[in-house]
Amino acid sequence: MRAPAACLALWIALAAVGDARQAPTQAPQPPRFRTEVEVVELDLSVTDSNHRPVHGLTAADFTVLEDGQPQSIVQFTAVDISDPPPSPTAWLRDVAADVNDNSIADRRVFVILLDDAMIPADPKMVNATKEMARSLVNRLGPSDLAAVVFTLNNSHAQEFTSDRVRLRAAIDTFAPGFRGLSPPARPAAAAGATYFPSNAFLPDKNVDTYSYQSSVQTLEHVAELLTDVSHQRKILMYISVGVPIPSVMTVAGPGETGTDAMGQDPLSGAAAQLQQQLTELFRLARLSNVNVYSFDPAGLDGLANYFLAHRDSNPDARSSTDYLRVVAENTGGRAVLDTNSADQGVAEMVRESGSYYLVAYQSSNPRKDGKYRKVDVRVDRPGVTVRTRAGYNAPREVAATKRPPPATEAAVAGLIPRPDVQLQIAIAPFAIPGKSEAALAIAADVRQPTPKERTTDNIELLTRAYDAENQKMRGSQKEVAKVVMRPTTDEPDAQFEIVSRLDLKPGHYNLRLAAHSTVQDKTGSVYSAIDVPDFEKESLSLSGVIVSAVPATASAGKEALASLIPVMPTTKRTFARTDRVSAFLRIYQHAKGTLSSVRLDIRVVDDHDNANFHATETVTADRFDATRTVDHQFDLPVASFAPGPHLLTIEATAGRASARRDVRFVVK
Repeated sequence: MRAPAACLALWIALAAVGDARQAPTQAPQPPRFRTEVEVVELDLSVTDSNHRPVHGLTAADFTVLEDGQPQSIVQFTAVDISDPPPSPTAWLRDVAADVNDNSIADRRVFVILLDDAMIPADPKMVNATKEMARSLVNRLGPSDLAAVVFTLNNSHAQEFTSDRVRLRAAIDTFAPGFRGLSPPARPAAAAGATYFPSNAFLPDKNVDTYSYQSSVQTLEHVAELLTDVSHQRKILMYISVGVPIPSVMTVAGPGETGTDAMGQDPLSGAAAQLQQQLTELFRLARLSNVNVYSFDPAGLDGLANYFLAHRDSNPDARSSTDYLRVVAENTGGRAVLDTNSADQGVAEMVRESGSYYLVAYQSSNPRKDGKYRKVDVRVDRPGVTVRTRAGYNAPREVAATKRPPPATEAAVAGLIPRPDVQLQIAIAPFAIPGKSEAALAIAADVRQPTPKERTTDNIELLTRAYDAENQKMRGSQKEVAKVVMRPTTDEPDAQFEIVSRLDLKPGHYNLRLAAHSTVQDKTGSVYSAIDVPDFEKESLSLSGVIVSAVPATASAGKEALASLIPVMPTTKRTFARTDRVSAFLRIYQHAKGTLSSVRLDIRVVDDHDNANFHATETVTADRFDATRTVDHQFDLPVASFAPGPHLLTIEATAGRASARRDVRFVVK
C-alpha cells in the first residue's frame, strides 16, 4: 500500500528533524520519473516602481544570460489571470462546489506555510499570522489550489484544495510551538539559547535548535515536493519571524560558504547544519521553480523588541528579517517586512502571481555536470524590476530507473491532479442499512477529443480513499469500462460518465480517482475531500444530493448503484433552460426513540441572493420505513431561472436537530 505524494503535510511531518516522540513509520514515497530537461523554464514577474505588473512585453524585450552568456529564447508566453470580481453574495465565495475537476486553465498553486516552530506565543503575532493567511485565501481565484502546512505540528494541515472553508479551518488551528512555552532557568553558559533539560516533549534537546531546523527544513521539503508540479505558477507564502542565526545569513547564494560566527557557542554545530539546509533549499527552489514570499507577523514592533520586552537576551534577533529577505530574493519572491498591515503585500503577491511571463531557453552549455548555473534576466524597459529564480542546477546523466508503476497508480500519487485526461467527479454518501459503513455513489465524467470514426475505448478507473492525514489507504476499487465513442460535428469532445461505488466507515477522507484511456494512452486524475457522516448515530442526517438531468450523458457501470439508489447521478452542473433537472436525497433518523416529523425547506437563490424557488414540506413520521429512512426527489424548474450561477439549499429540521446540503449550479 502506497500513500500519495500529495499528502504534503504528512510527508513533511514525518521528515521533520528530531521529532521527540516516536514518529510513525514513514510511508514509502512514490517513485519519481523525470524526463530529461531539454529547455530551461523561467517564470518572470515584471513590476514597476509601485509593484504593479507590467503588461505588453514581448520576447524581444528580454535578455537572458546564463553564467554571463546570452541565451536564445525558444518559447515565450504572457500570462494574465484576472483577479476574481468581488462576490456579490457570500455563498459564491464560501460554498464549495460538490463537483471537482482537474482543469489547469488559469490555475495557480499556493502553499501557505505557517511557522509555528518559530513564531512566539504573542497574541498580536498569532492574530497577524492568521490574518495574513486568510487574506490570501480570500483572494484565491476559482481555479487556484492552495494547501496549508505548518513547520512543527501538521495534525491540522490541509492538502491542496480550492475549498476556502477547509483552508480557513486549517489556518484557524495555528498555535505557537515549543518556543512559546515558558522555560525553566537556563544555564549561564547557554545565554541566547533556550533549554528544556527534562521537558516531556523534547528531552535533552535544545528547543531553539529544534525550532530553527524545523523551520528551514520544512521550507526545503515543500520546495522538493513542488518539483513534481510543472507548467504552473507556484507560490510559497512563508509566514515566519525568521531564523536568527548570523552564519545562516552568509548563505546568500549557491556555492557560497559561510563562517561560524558563533565561535564556541553551543549552537555552532547546528548553525553549520542550518547553513547546509538553506543551501539545499535554494537548490530545490530553483529546481521546482517556486517563488517564496516571506511575511513577518512581528510587524513594525519587530522580533528584537519582543525579546527585549520579555527580557530575553537574543542579540541575533534582528538578523531574522535578513533571513526572510535572503530566502525571498534567492527564489524570485519578495519579503514583506516592517509593516502592521501586510494585506497590501498579500494583494501584490497575488497580483504578481497572476500576471507573469513564461520564458524557455535552450542552454548553450550542453554539459550534464549537475553544476549550478547563474541566470540573469534583463528587460529593455526603464524603471521596472524583474524577479525570477537566480539560477538552476544543470541535469546529470540519469541512470536507468526501475519499472514504473501502473499509470493509474502513478496518477493518484501525485502532488496535484494530472490533467492529461479531462475528469470531473461528484460524490454522494448514503447509509447502508444494518451496517456502520456508508456507500459513496461516485459519478466520474470523462472527456476526450471526438474520434474521426467509431471507436471503442477501454477506460481503466482506479478509486482510492485515504484517511485525513493521507497516511493510510482505507478503500480501493479498480474497474474497466468499455465506452463506444462516435464521430460527431456538434461537439469537440466525446463525453461519457462512469458510475461506481465505494464503501467506507464514517470519517474524513481524501478521495483520489484516476482514469486511463487505452485509445489515447493517457491518464488523468482528480482529487476530492469527502466527509462521510455517521448515519447510525446522528439523530437527523441527509445523504448526499444526486442530481439527474435529461437529456442524459452516456454512462457506464449503472449496475454499481442499482441496489443503492433509484436514480442515475450526473456530474453536470451547467444546464440549458430546456433541460429537465431533478434532485434526489435520503433522509435518516437513526437515533433511538420515537420517529419525528421532519420539516424540509428547499430554496434556490441566484448570485444576488434573490430567491428563485422556495418550497417547504413536512415529512411525517409515518412515511419513514423500517430502516428509519425516507427518499425525497423533486424537480428544479431551471426554465424559470435567469442565466447565471445558482445555489440549491436543502435544510431538514426535527426538533433541535438539523441537517443541510448545498449544490451549486449554473443556468445558461
